[in-house]
Amino acid sequence: MAGYSIIHADDFAGAQALLDGHPHLMMPGASIQVYESLDLPGM
Repeated sequence: MAGYSIIHADDFAGAQALLDGHPHLMMPGASIQVYESLDLPGM
């Protein structure tokens, strides 16, 4: 299964903190990758 979400955080550490306790991470072998992107209009 794959998917993506757009989250807004001030920095990388803030993005990681938003994902603490995410249910996806409860599955064995699961991971979440975080990438920085350019600012999106209207966000």
